[in-house]
Amino acid sequence: MKGWILKLKLRAKLLLAFSAVLFLSVLMMLFAWRTIYTINSYQTLSATIDDVQIDILKLDLASKDFLADGYKQTDFQEKSKSKSVDSFRAHWSGAWKKLQMIQTQHSFQSNETLLKVLRTLPRLDSQFVKIISLYQTRGFKDFGLEGQLRKAIHSVENSSFPYDKADMLMLRRHEKDFFLRRDLKYQAEFNKKEESFASWIQNQQASEERSKIAQELSEYRRLFNQVVEIDQAIGLQEDDGIKKGIHDDLAVIHQCMETLNAFVQTKSKSEKDKAIFTFFILFLVQLVGGVALASFASRRITRSAIELRDAMKKFAEGIFPDKLVPYGSDETEETKIAFNHLLERIRAALEFSQRLGDGNLQAQYPDTYREDILAQSLIKMQAALTEATEKQRIINWTNYGAAQLNEVLKDNHDRIQTLGDNILKMIVQYVGMNQGALYLAEQTEGNWHAERISSYAYGKKRFVNERVEAGQGIVGQCLMEKELILLTEVPPNYIRITSGLGEAVPQFVMILPLVFRDELVGILELASLSKIPDYQIDFLKKIAENIGSILFNKKLNSETTRLLAEAREQAQQLSVQEEEIRQNAEEMQAIQEQLTREVKILEAENSGLKMMVK
Repeated sequence: MKGWILKLKLRAKLLLAFSAVLFLSVLMMLFAWRTIYTINSYQTLSATIDDVQIDILKLDLASKDFLADGYKQTDFQEKSKSKSVDSFRAHWSGAWKKLQMIQTQHSFQSNETLLKVLRTLPRLDSQFVKIISLYQTRGFKDFGLEGQLRKAIHSVENSSFPYDKADMLMLRRHEKDFFLRRDLKYQAEFNKKEESFASWIQNQQASEERSKIAQELSEYRRLFNQVVEIDQAIGLQEDDGIKKGIHDDLAVIHQCMETLNAFVQTKSKSEKDKAIFTFFILFLVQLVGGVALASFASRRITRSAIELRDAMKKFAEGIFPDKLVPYGSDETEETKIAFNHLLERIRAALEFSQRLGDGNLQAQYPDTYREDILAQSLIKMQAALTEATEKQRIINWTNYGAAQLNEVLKDNHDRIQTLGDNILKMIVQYVGMNQGALYLAEQTEGNWHAERISSYAYGKKRFVNERVEAGQGIVGQCLMEKELILLTEVPPNYIRITSGLGEAVPQFVMILPLVFRDELVGILELASLSKIPDYQIDFLKKIAENIGSILFNKKLNSETTRLLAEAREQAQQLSVQEEEIRQNAEEMQAIQEQLTREVKILEAENSGLKMMVK
């Protein structure tokens, strides 16, 4: 009998049960009113709990946004205003009011889970207030302690006291390493280096500048350690400090709200089951026999409809319902099966989207649903995101490298070798090469040669004077052809890359001509133990003209300075020669005048003698 009823279509079941519904209408109306009222109250509670969960999720998101970027905003540092903080406050207040309203319900007045949430929320707010205060004290960039730290750094760097710049650069490196890697070992290295630096300053000759730089260095250390202390209190990582407390409280609240939601759902389901069971008893009592069939059919149809309705309602509210269990083969049971398939497909799409949202661009879509329209769209989106992310990373890397090079090129160095050292160091370290050399191209009597002005290997400068004639080796070949040369099969007798572990033949060599206005200015030689990506090669090609331009200008300035010096020296020599000629002319004129006087005297004497003879 049961199997026969289950196999009936929905139309037949409704006709069969219609007569039973007529007999039970009066009794069921009273009971249905009570049941609906009870179920609605639980549904209202469930909706309120859902709203609280949304508020908790939003304040969780607001706290994460503040901890990630909100405290860095200028409005927060200057005016203590933050959209993230305002959002946290608003959603915290909303959740608190709704929870207090839930507590007024009879079944929740002594609920331990709800009381636990009500105890945890104020503690969460207190910890968030404390972390806001710490970030206000700490500051960011030019504000707070970090702003004072920057001023202290610049005071030491701009000191007129003749200290070793390498010591200050090492201090800055340890400081930046700490802010980047959030590791206390860099604080210890910073303090150790500062102590040795301060000790060296104290051993220098006493002066006002020495006292001033010692005081500024001490202030730099004090401010840095204060910032580190605040960062420790906040939490260097997500699992320590106040950050851990906030994370733990939110985890407790999320778990408790899930428990409350499950409790309400259980109570609601219990009321539904109780109602169905009561309906069934009424059918048995009132109608023995035929009415029992109507009761059975009605219960089946009602349960299927309720299950579908509740599942769709949950789904519309953004909650995934459990799979529906089919009990027969009519239209509603077939709808359940189709609905279950839809849930599986949407769940697979949601999980895949969440993995993409979390940054896992290598996530795999389940093979079962890969041919779906939605799956194909998400997979295409994944490919586009992957490609866009990689392109953006390359653009960011290229732009940052160009900016770094511009900073190096902007430095006004009198010596072209110093500029070459800085350019070579920046390129080798940024691109990740192991060794490099920079040559200036010269032309003497129509013959080209290259003079090495800088070399760099494993972070240390090598002063090696080397002249390469045109056609001599790979550099000489580049000197003649003025074209880029890439070697992936390097001869064994070529340069070797050395380190503390020994020597190795490079696996990739790049000879890059530096051309400015169709004139070869220099050559950049780079070597690495592995081939660099194409985008890094393109980057080096792009910056070659900038480097050639600055080297051309430096070379031209040096030549101009040399010619001016030679011109001044020649002018001085001409001035000396002109003075000697003038003096010689004056002496000749004096001699001529003396001779004239002597001639006149002789003529007078000769005339006197003639007179005497007559």
